[in-house]
Amino acid sequence: MLMDLRSGIIKISNDLIIHPQYSFEDFQKTRFYKGQDDNRKIILAEAQIIDGKKYKIGNKKY
Repeated sequence: MLMDLRSGIIKISNDLIIHPQYSFEDFQKTRFYKGQDDNRKIILAEAQIIDGKKYKIGNKKY
C-alpha cells in the first residue's frame, strides 16, 4: 500500500486508488464493491492525531 499525505492519494491495490475527489460511484466500479451501503460512513468532526500527524477521517468535504 502507498500513502501520499501531501496529495491525499492512498493506493490500496492497482485497481483501488483513493484520492480527494474519489466518490462512492467510483468505488462501485471496482471489484471491491460488494453492494456496500453508501450511507454507512464513519465521519469524525475533529481532526485526529496519529503518530504526531493530524488526519481528518471521513467521506465528506471539510
